[in-house]
Parts: sequence; structure tokens; C-alpha cells
Amino acid sequence: MNGILEATNIDKFIALTPLMRLGNNRKRRDEMMVYFRHIVLKMLHDEGILSTFEKPISIEDAAKKSGWEYPSDYVDMFVSILANDKVLKRSAGVMGNEYSLSSGFKLAEKDPVVHHFEDFDVTYAEYVKNIPARLKGVSQEFTGTISLFNWDSALASQLYQAVRDSAFAFIDKKWLRNAKLLDAGCGPGYETADMWVKLAGMNAEITAIEPDEGLIKIAEADFTRNVKKAGLDIDPNAKDVKLPTFHQGTVEKLEFDDNTFDAVYFSNILHWTPDPPSAIKEIVRVIKPGGMLFGAQSGTETTNPYMNLVTRTIKNTYGFFSRQDFTKWMIAAGIKFFKTATIVNTFKGFKRG
Repeated sequence: MNGILEATNIDKFIALTPLMRLGNNRKRRDEMMVYFRHIVLKMLHDEGILSTFEKPISIEDAAKKSGWEYPSDYVDMFVSILANDKVLKRSAGVMGNEYSLSSGFKLAEKDPVVHHFEDFDVTYAEYVKNIPARLKGVSQEFTGTISLFNWDSALASQLYQAVRDSAFAFIDKKWLRNAKLLDAGCGPGYETADMWVKLAGMNAEITAIEPDEGLIKIAEADFTRNVKKAGLDIDPNAKDVKLPTFHQGTVEKLEFDDNTFDAVYFSNILHWTPDPPSAIKEIVRVIKPGGMLFGAQSGTETTNPYMNLVTRTIKNTYGFFSRQDFTKWMIAAGIKFFKTATIVNTFKGFKRG
């Protein structure tokens, strides 16, 4: 047995239901595709980067002309994305492939209208500004003052709420009764508070970690407010209430002993890590034999290359990967009975005993 199980139609429907409440998810995805393509190409146009390719030029000469770092897999990815999208035309030159602006390329006159992202668009619009520096070999930090504020807002959105609801709908919550649960990559704490509310009365002990110092401070300071926002009237400061604990830390190097947790949850964190397979192995290390790993992790099937280009401007990020690779890495790390469902890749599995 390879450790993979096909999710039943009932499993899939249950996991999909919270996302269906958002409306047409295909329309949401298509809107995202149009949006990211436009904001990247508009920046490249406004910064004069596209003018580098007014005449046929090799990647090496384009890098030399523009002061880009090269050799660079980021520059190679950048040019490949534009060529595959037919923004650039690939032709055979004397020294190899050359690239020039396609005659049919035209930038849209108006910015696309965004209906479904709830501040997620604003966050990535800030990251797009990092592309010129990244082409020169300079990566950026995950959060600064502006992006910290935007992430705080975006991660509280209906979209992320639906992703969490999908992950919890996909599992049997009885596994979390009296469980030690790790929330890996808690962001500003909305998901930790929501998780705490979902598990009210189940005597679960939640530990939350987040690598960004600014976000973990928000998560801890705003926990009471977030619990009320999640819809629970119980005072989280009452004596008989078991509060989560918050720690700054990364999934690449967890400061916990082997076999510490009964379950680990994460949502859309692996593309921000430098080495997703190693991060998965480290997460699995701290799960008890037979314990559960669940959550959601969007991949290349539901994102687009321009979104990946923007993501890769952040220091030590791998970027998005396929569901097939995700599954392969999970099995290799020791997860059995692994199942996935939904457009956002809701998943669950158990550590081999």
C-alpha cells in the first residue's frame, strides 16, 4: 500500500460545502488569475522592465543590460512565465534562444475589479513591488509595516474562514478530544481562536507557532477579541478554560520533542518555506505515532505562475507546487491513509505507527 486513499464522494462533498457557501469558486479562481497577471504586467510596464525586450535579446544579455543577478532560477522563471503567456516571443538566436515583446501583447487599460479577495489583493499588490529587486538578487522580508497590517486583515477574511471550516469538516473531530494540537503557522491568530471555538468542551490543548514576530504578537494580544469574533460567548479568561499558548517558531525547525502532538494543523504555509519536503518531515516528527495531520495547502492547480512569481520575491520561499508533489512528500515523510479534496487541497492523513 502506498499510503494514498481516494476520498469518498461524501468526504469530498462535506469538505466542499463550506467553500460552496462563498459562491462560484471557479469564478473566484478565474478572477484571481486575471488580477495577478494584470498587476504584475502593469508593474513591469510602468517600471520599464518590459522595454528590455523591445528587440530580440538573450536572457544573459537582458540580465546584463538590466543589472539582474544571473545565473538565477528566478530570472529564468520570470522569462519563462512571460514566454509561456505569449507576452514574450521566443526565437532562435545565434547564441541560443532570444526573447522579444510579442506584437499582440497589449496591457489592459483598466485595473480588474476585485470582488472576492478581501484584502488578499492588497497584500500581494505590495509584494509585486518587490519583483525588480528580486530580479537583481535581493529578496524581501515576509512582513513590514504595511504588509503586516494587510495580512492581519486578509487572514480574517471569509475565504480563510471557509478554508478552515473545510479542513475541520474533512476530519472526524473526535480525534481531537483531549488532544495536544499544534497550529503550525498561526498568522495573526484568527485560525487559532477559531480552532479553539470549534473544540470548545473537548479539552484540547492548543499550541500555536508563527515565524513572524509581528504576527505572533498580534495573535497573542488579540486572542480574546478573535474568540468573540469567532462567535463564542464564553470568557476565555475564566479559570476553568484552557487557553492556547503562542510561540515564535518555524516549521523548518520545531522546538518540540519527537512524538509530542496528537495532531497538527496547517493552512497554506509550505510555499513560504525554503524546502517543503523537509518542513513536512519536521512536522511529522513531532506527531505521535497514529496521530493526525490535516489542513489545506493550495498548489499550482489553483494558483497561477504570476502569483508564484510574486511569492518567490520573499526571502527563503520555495513557491507553489503540485498536488502530486505534495502527496508524494507526505507519503515519504511517513503519512498513511492520505486523502485530499476540494479546489484548495483540503487534506488529512495519519502518522505511521
